[in-house]
Amino acid sequence: MIGWFARRQLPRLAAETPREFLDRALRTVPAAAVPALRLTHLFEVARFSQHPLRSEDAEEAQAAAAEVQRRMAVQ
Repeated sequence: MIGWFARRQLPRLAAETPREFLDRALRTVPAAAVPALRLTHLFEVARFSQHPLRSEDAEEAQAAAAEVQRRMAVQ
C-alpha cells in the first residue's frame, strides 16, 4: 500500500505514524478506507503491541490487503 501511494507521488513521511500516513493518503482513494483501516490496525498490533497475532488475524490482513489493492486499482 505504501509503495502504491509512493509511486503516485504520495510517499510516507519519515515522521508519520502508520495511521497519520493512512489518513493523509486515503484522501486520494476514499473507496479503500475500510479495508485499509483494518489492515493498518492489524499492522499496528503486529508491530507495536505485545499481543501475538492469531492465524485468523493473518488471514484477515491478507484479505484486507487484497481488497485495498482491488479498490486502488480502480483509481
